[in-house]
Amino acid sequence: MLRSKQKRISLHKLPVRSLTSRSPTAGSQWDVWLPRLSHFAQFGLFLFTVGSLYFTVIPLYQKAVLEEAIAKREIELKALNDRFDAAYKRLRASAVRDFQMLATPHCAGLYNPPRAATLQASAAEERTPRAVFVFSVDVRSCLTNVASETRALSDLSAADRRQFDEELSKVIGRLEAKKASALEEYSKIPAELTDAEAEALPADSYRVRHLELMARVRGREAMRLARRRLAADLKREEVGSDYERSITEELLVLRRTAWRTDSP
Repeated sequence: MLRSKQKRISLHKLPVRSLTSRSPTAGSQWDVWLPRLSHFAQFGLFLFTVGSLYFTVIPLYQKAVLEEAIAKREIELKALNDRFDAAYKRLRASAVRDFQMLATPHCAGLYNPPRAATLQASAAEERTPRAVFVFSVDVRSCLTNVASETRALSDLSAADRRQFDEELSKVIGRLEAKKASALEEYSKIPAELTDAEAEALPADSYRVRHLELMARVRGREAMRLARRRLAADLKREEVGSDYERSITEELLVLRRTAWRTDSP
């Protein structure tokens, strides 16, 4: 009785022991592979993160750094270009000013030929009117020669030099027209003016005062004739002075040239 009872008890407990003996083996396998899979996933995520940094973030950062360096260089280049443009404009203005300062005395008859050296020759020599020297200058050849001899003009850019030559050609055309008009007016002035025009001479002129002093020696009639001749001389000098002044004014116009290369 007792033995059969024990046998039943052993048979009843057998499945429980077999189940308990199998469960630790299956659980231990999951416990081993789950951490491994977790490590593999973490390592894969690390590789993906490193790849993302290498192929996306780092190139973007390098591009941003390069763009910033390029922007700085562009700012520096613009500053250098601005300084260069300002220096070139000063050089251009100086070149035109040099031309104007050289051309004015040459082409306005300021360089008169030397007078006789001896006192006797100087006394016998008739004084040449200044207008004769002014009108004797060929303004076209004079201005063209001075432009070719002005070294500073060779530093101008090709476009600015072409514009300068165009403006100079316009100046020459206007001066030639003014010279022709002045010569016509000059040639029409007689050797003597009327008494009314002679009396209109300014009394404070040193030449008029000189005639008044000489009248005591030569007589009033001689001085009357000399006064009429003096009025004609002064009229001719006025015509020559007007033309000479037009040369100076026209050459100053070149210094106020609106350069096409400066327009935006």
